[in-house]
Amino acid sequence: GADYCGVGAMFPTTTKQKSTIAGPALLAQYCAHGPALPPALAIGGVTCDNIEELIEAANGARFGVAVSSAICSARNPEAVARSIRQQLDTTDPNTDPEQPCQSISTRQPSTTV
Repeated sequence: GADYCGVGAMFPTTTKQKSTIAGPALLAQYCAHGPALPPALAIGGVTCDNIEELIEAANGARFGVAVSSAICSARNPEAVARSIRQQLDTTDPNTDPEQPCQSISTRQPSTTV
């Protein structure tokens, strides 16, 4: 019942200590798994400079990225976020870069009575 699955660490990261770096090969295996698994969220050291490796590894499959270090450590966080978004958008011709990302959550909001 998971909405998505964090897959990584893709690259060395400053956010958390990781003794093992799985690398883009893990994303490739995850995206190619049959039967299909929940949507992937690539985590760990993802930056503007290495996201192309993940796009190639996903082999056309849609995936998300966690980029807290890349954005929080940037001099211009907006430019970094925009660059990452544009690189990901090239994998889906139906994505409008001016529109916010769609949530991948399938959960319904809870209601209070």
